[in-house]
Amino acid sequence: MAIGFRPTTEGRFEAGFDDQERALLSHLARDLQEFLGPETAGTDPDPFAIGILESAAISDDPALARLFPDAYELDEDAADDFRRYTETELRDAKAAHLAVLVSTVEQGGPRTTLTADEARSWVIALNDLRLVIGTRLHLDDEEDEEPDIEPEYVEQLTAIYQWLTWLQESLVGAQLGDDQ
Repeated sequence: MAIGFRPTTEGRFEAGFDDQERALLSHLARDLQEFLGPETAGTDPDPFAIGILESAAISDDPALARLFPDAYELDEDAADDFRRYTETELRDAKAAHLAVLVSTVEQGGPRTTLTADEARSWVIALNDLRLVIGTRLHLDDEEDEEPDIEPEYVEQLTAIYQWLTWLQESLVGAQLGDDQ
């Protein structure tokens, strides 16, 4: 059973995970890395336009749209241009934060200890995982829409969402010096 994050005397943050929890975190992060990956394939071949997408409308996938929302709600052209120039870099940054989570949780054993930079990456990665899962569960919808997943997995995914939320809260609290 996970032990929430606590600050250490060396300015680091430590938590405890069993084998299943470490495997789950690694699996979720790797899945999200894969989910983020394919969209970068449409980059402009111009060597001076590295990372600029040829076109970049908001994704039809609600989870990707949640991770990469429109910067300009009232101006579709400006939103598309902003996305063209920033989305590749944002995807790469999200993937890098997820990679930090994967490497630290896989190397951590029963105790995972994070530096301040690793903790920042974890907070971002956990937030992105929660956004995707929350979107699939329709937690942000005002209407009572059915989740985008098979009914038999809703309870499990809800429990994972709640666990990730608790884990993120414990890490943010440790970073802020809150007593847990």
